[in-house]
Amino acid sequence: MFLSGFFEKLKNRQVIAYIVVGTMFLALLAQLLDLTVRQGSALADKSVQKMQRTIVLIGERGKILDRNGLPLAYDLRSYDVTFYRDPTRVGEKNRALYTDIIMKVIDIVERNGGKFSQSFSIKKGIDGVFLFDWGDISADAAERREKLWRRDMRCESDWVTPEQIYIGLRARYQIPDDMPYEKAVELLSVWQDVQLNSYKAYSPITIATGVSMNTVAEIETRGMELDGISIAESATRIYPKDETAAHIVGYMGKMYTKETDDETIKKMKEKGYSQNDFVGVSGIEATMEEELSGAIGTRQGKRVVEVNHKGKIMRELETSLPTPGNNVVLSIDLPLQKVLETALKNNIQEIRNRQEEAM
Repeated sequence: MFLSGFFEKLKNRQVIAYIVVGTMFLALLAQLLDLTVRQGSALADKSVQKMQRTIVLIGERGKILDRNGLPLAYDLRSYDVTFYRDPTRVGEKNRALYTDIIMKVIDIVERNGGKFSQSFSIKKGIDGVFLFDWGDISADAAERREKLWRRDMRCESDWVTPEQIYIGLRARYQIPDDMPYEKAVELLSVWQDVQLNSYKAYSPITIATGVSMNTVAEIETRGMELDGISIAESATRIYPKDETAAHIVGYMGKMYTKETDDETIKKMKEKGYSQNDFVGVSGIEATMEEELSGAIGTRQGKRVVEVNHKGKIMRELETSLPTPGNNVVLSIDLPLQKVLETALKNNIQEIRNRQEEAM
């Protein structure tokens, strides 16, 4: 009887075990069917989206011509270095990796005669004091700019002074302690651009413009070790007549600079500009910006590309070409302008010489 009862209990336990295992198997099967059948299409699309990147293409900026069609300003194709930080790669380890990569790129660019910008908003004066540098703007505008900057740079609450922010950001981005201030600022300028463009997380930022072909070749050769670094075609603005009519033609600069007021930045973003775009700052370049620009949203093109886990482009999926900006023809006559400027310069020099002789 005892053995009979024991085997009966054992049999019941086996049945229960079979039921539990069977239930778990059915649950796993149901989950597998849910992932492959019901959510399969959505998950596949999401996976494809992670491997795709849309690159905005900027159209050629329009020329500025005199009344005879002689060029006063035009675009010349050039090459830029871009940096793409994978937004899924976060934490100290990845920041240290990217900082090391940027340091290598800075060395490559500068060794081949190029320059990196020092656009970091905190400057160290000759007296060693750290200050925010917003340019010639009102106190209220400077206060608003600093508040937004602190937010975008994700400054810690105990980083009160500019020096504390500088030290804190050096530590966050794993910048070596023995690196001099001038080099550290180049790195912080890149990280600043990354943070200020974080609303376009899947778009690369330009970190060096108009680089030499030696730089292009070296970066392309070392592509496997420079994660996130790519070469992109761009344009350099050329003013072939140097100072002639320079006050009329004007010049260009980055949209987001210390001289640009907040309202202008807001309006330009609404028109499709990004913070990396160059815009007219003065003269015809500024007053005819919307006519000349190839960066305005309505003229932009795009490339949809497939990238690997390092951000390198593997193949192109779709392309729509940008539209170039319009040419602007001025009423001035360039040869006559040269004669007038030369005569004015000579007359001023002659008057100055006479004044000095009379003293």
